[in-house]
Amino acid sequence: MVDTDSKLLIDTIKLLLKKEGLTYKQIGVELSLSEVSIKRIFSKYDCSLSKITQICKLLSTTLLEVSELARKSVKNKNYFLSDKQETYFSKHPFYFFVFRELYRGRSNSLIQAEYKISDKEMFKILRALEKLELLDIYPDNKVKFKISGQLRLKLEGVFFEKLIKKQNHHFLESVYKNVLKDDCCMQASELQLSKTSLAAMVQDINSLGKKYREKAYLEGSTIAKKDLTDVRWLFAFLPYKTDWESYR
Repeated sequence: MVDTDSKLLIDTIKLLLKKEGLTYKQIGVELSLSEVSIKRIFSKYDCSLSKITQICKLLSTTLLEVSELARKSVKNKNYFLSDKQETYFSKHPFYFFVFRELYRGRSNSLIQAEYKISDKEMFKILRALEKLELLDIYPDNKVKFKISGQLRLKLEGVFFEKLIKKQNHHFLESVYKNVLKDDCCMQASELQLSKTSLAAMVQDINSLGKKYREKAYLEGSTIAKKDLTDVRWLFAFLPYKTDWESYR
């Protein structure tokens, strides 16, 4: 069985290789191995320390730096906004959007150009984010984030109550319109389960969400933004029975 640390390290290297556009064939040439051997290394997670170090050199990085990136992908994975931050963003939701775009790695200039934000307005937004202790501003509006991890919202928070609920209604309407497309998925059932199966399903759903939040956090750090797609999901599960008598 592959240990978790080795799998995480090699998965991180795979993402970095994809970002740099390096193929298994190119790596094989540098390591004097066949393409098949390289594929086996990454599929079986079976690679010596010396070969991992060689691959890191191809990526112009070090094993230590890759290990640190892998560590960051699992440490502090979630950052939940404070009550103060949520209250402010509930009154200024566009500021939250700008912060989220910056946090995802988009530059000030790209955000300003796409959403027609003036320099004056952008500085005003950045100052507000700085006062919320989310980032520090440097010359030329460069920023350094004071938080780390996957940005999360509390389900019981004011921001979720005032904005996300409404957005979820719009999201579901979009799902209904696009449900037959290959990149859209919807599962809806009403049936009966034992308490054991009910608890297992809740655990499965939570695990699935956690799995892809972690992937998103890692890929956001290692894959070019142009190769990422905005997605949204909504997992909901509840002991519930439709009142069919109301249709009589």
